[in-house]
Amino acid sequence: MSKRDAQLCAEIERVLQQLLARGLSDPRVRGMITVTGVTLTEDRRTARVGVSVMPAEHEPLTMHGLRSAAGHLRRQAMER
Repeated sequence: MSKRDAQLCAEIERVLQQLLARGLSDPRVRGMITVTGVTLTEDRRTARVGVSVMPAEHEPLTMHGLRSAAGHLRRQAMER
């Protein structure tokens, strides 16, 4: 991974963590959500984001809510 890719991953991770810390209006998204890592494809067009949800019993419903909010999070991250 190049230095530029590492910087881009770190920035995406920081922005997404801030957005999640402020919370989403979706009642399915509950618990503490942490961004665990970001990886980019070689062409930098796609980023895969890993998240951790605590407590574990909220994970299935929270992940469903996060998948539904992906477009919103993507737009908010790109604005920043």
